[in-house]
Amino acid sequence: MLDGVLRHLQEPTVNEDVWLHLLGQNLQYQLNNSEPSQWPTLLDSLELPFHYTLHTSQAIQIDPSADMSDVDIIYDHSDEANLYVRLNRHHSFITFGPLPDHTSVDTFPTIIRWIPAIFYGAIFVLVAVWIRPLLIDIERLNKALQQFSDNYQSPLPELKNRSALTGLATSIDSMASKIRSLINLQKELTGVLSHELRTPLARIHFSIALLKNELGNHNELHAIKQDIQDIDELLDTILNFTKLDQPDVPVNPQSIPAKEWMDDIIHKFKRTATFTKKSINISVNIPDKIKFFADPTLLSLAANNLIANAGRHTKTRINISIGKKNSQFIYLSVEDDGEGVMTEDQQIIFEPFKRSGNKEYVSKQNTIGDEGRGYGLGLAIVKRVITLHKGKISVQPSADLGGALFTLSIPTEEKQL
Repeated sequence: MLDGVLRHLQEPTVNEDVWLHLLGQNLQYQLNNSEPSQWPTLLDSLELPFHYTLHTSQAIQIDPSADMSDVDIIYDHSDEANLYVRLNRHHSFITFGPLPDHTSVDTFPTIIRWIPAIFYGAIFVLVAVWIRPLLIDIERLNKALQQFSDNYQSPLPELKNRSALTGLATSIDSMASKIRSLINLQKELTGVLSHELRTPLARIHFSIALLKNELGNHNELHAIKQDIQDIDELLDTILNFTKLDQPDVPVNPQSIPAKEWMDDIIHKFKRTATFTKKSINISVNIPDKIKFFADPTLLSLAANNLIANAGRHTKTRINISIGKKNSQFIYLSVEDDGEGVMTEDQQIIFEPFKRSGNKEYVSKQNTIGDEGRGYGLGLAIVKRVITLHKGKISVQPSADLGGALFTLSIPTEEKQL
């Protein structure tokens, strides 16, 4: 019983004075019923926790004016707190103490102090062991979904049957399969339609040629021919974009002499740029012996679209320059003296069918038959080609001409190898 009382003394939520009084009563009861000669043996036999010490005292310091006749138990609140218990039979006090502070952690045995830490540590270990496989599966799914966003043909991982995420992974895989089917169907449909439209267009071309022989250079015939050429150009653009939007587009890089290559591009532009009647002055600045390391077909496709875009929006001037950037990249820049691209639109114009918010730019892009008309796919094709070559493309205001300055960069042969 004494042992239980002492344990309760360590609980800060229990009234300390009540338990001290109970402790004193227990000591008083046991010692009053024994002779002083038996006290040492009795005290030694008491199983007291916390290494308390008991000893008798014939005199204690008490206020002389205090009436102690009815006082049996005194608790001294000094630095060395003691409990004094009156032994009525022997007219003396026994001192129990010094008492430890019940809030002191040092009074607890080491094992008791470590029990909370051990308990919570064990819970943490169990939770970690249980959750680790779940975190691994989540990370695998996350990486697979990131790869899927870059390449929709990428397979998703198969999780173990006992994994908590097996159902989720199965649902995601089913969704990915449907997405692949829809994308492939859309691409196949676009390609088939583009090819099938070529046949009636060819017949119209033939009919126009026959009518031209009979009617001569009639204005309406010329307009029809121009519209058909526009449709042909649109079909070519759609086919090119569809081919480039595949995840496994083959890229066969080789060394391309920049100066000769650009001369061919500009010659083709001047010969085929039927969308403009403006007189455009093209200035070219290309050092000798500089070379691209890229797929010639893809790079020519990108350059044609970039220069055609400048041709649609320029007033009279286009500057083209090619050079090396910090020995790791070869750059091609095309700038014009047109209306330019708004800052907030400098990223979205590289997305399919996205155009700048510039009113003049939009009106030119959307007017059928106007010399500034475009389809919203040219810059998307350029970006796709540059991405396939692990390069970069950017647009900013032209400091020299006041229009837009497009710059594409492709790694050098040394960097790619």
